[in-house]
Amino acid sequence: MSGRLPGAVEDRMEHLYGLPLAEFTGERNELARRLRAEGQHEAADRVKRLKKPSEPAWAVNQLARRHKRELGALLRAGERLRAAQESALGGGGQRVLRSAIAEEREQVGKLVGLAEPLLGARSEAKLERVRATLHAAAIDDELRERLTSGRLVEDRAAAGLGPLGGVPAPAATDEDRAERKAAAAAAKEREAARRQAEKARREVERKRARVTAAAAELEAAERRLAEAETRERDAR
Repeated sequence: MSGRLPGAVEDRMEHLYGLPLAEFTGERNELARRLRAEGQHEAADRVKRLKKPSEPAWAVNQLARRHKRELGALLRAGERLRAAQESALGGGGQRVLRSAIAEEREQVGKLVGLAEPLLGARSEAKLERVRATLHAAAIDDELRERLTSGRLVEDRAAAGLGPLGGVPAPAATDEDRAERKAAAAAAKEREAARRQAEKARREVERKRARVTAAAAELEAAERRLAEAETRERDAR
């Protein structure tokens, strides 16, 4: 089978790329084993050949899955950048090109900031590889498709625009770093709020369960009281 696998299998493969990176290999091998046990040998072979993403590629995959709005903003900025470059090569204004480059850099910076908490221990080198991959994805059609699916395997450097020439991934500026810190702080705040809301939700569920149990106990007690009163009247 050279095309897509059946939908259920594709969904199970898709799930692998959303897992914590340390779980990828074990879950991939287990999925291949289950498929083989189900008699889906070709699908099992395909799954077994899936490569574990590099850490920066994994982080970019998580951005694609968790921050679709921000990713969409980057891809739109990339489209505008390509159009501005093509216009500039045809004699168009450089001001539009400079504006498009600045916008694309800004969107990349926001996403890199969101990637920082995903990578755990601070690693400037890994973050720069994330940055380069995002720059490349903004202007490369094939990479854009892989990025939006959240199934990148390798991080990439900016590949250019073919006949239009490339826009090199810029080094991080003080503004980039400030944006990254702000985005990382916002992501941490959102995660803390999510955990607090989940804790409160669990507490509400526990209290609701206790109220339900108490109501059932009260109903049973009232039923026993009514039965006892009936027996007493009958005895009289």
